[in-house]
Amino acid sequence: MELLDDEVHLWWARLDAPAARIRQLADMLAPDEVERASRFHSERDRGRWIVGRGILRERLADYVGCVPCAVRLVYGPHGKPALAPDSGYPNLRFSVAHSEGVVVYAISRDCRLGVDVEVVRPIADLEGIELQFFEFFQFVTKSRNALLPMMSTRSVKLTDKSRNISRRPRPIVCSGRMLAFAV
Repeated sequence: MELLDDEVHLWWARLDAPAARIRQLADMLAPDEVERASRFHSERDRGRWIVGRGILRERLADYVGCVPCAVRLVYGPHGKPALAPDSGYPNLRFSVAHSEGVVVYAISRDCRLGVDVEVVRPIADLEGIELQFFEFFQFVTKSRNALLPMMSTRSVKLTDKSRNISRRPRPIVCSGRMLAFAV
């Protein structure tokens, strides 16, 4: 799949899949990924993790031109996956986020990026959350539409502390009860 230098491709998928699809995707995983999947106690969570990682491999394979099981991933100190530097595609970058039964992937070239997805649901103690996690000047309104982008920015900052994020995240996927933000 072609990806221009100034593009970011966004993909999303549902993580709940039939058993046959989960087995198909599990066959694409590396041994360390199979071991990691086996540590999930819940069959639902194990299946969702396999689907999320297997679809990531399918998407990346589309960009690098190989079969999904040949995609070599390495992990940063906090467990963030990346393509192996010797993969022949060191400039292909991606970010993954999941929430409940949905996963979002952002893929780019030579561009560090972050993506987040959150379930949209009523927030019982919005003011308490604001006071606990955000500076007084950060909250402009008591609406979920203002809080979620701030939380997504904070999430990406905590995930990759070396980044300097100065712009507000943009909503990129709105599907029913899900919102995703790109930074």
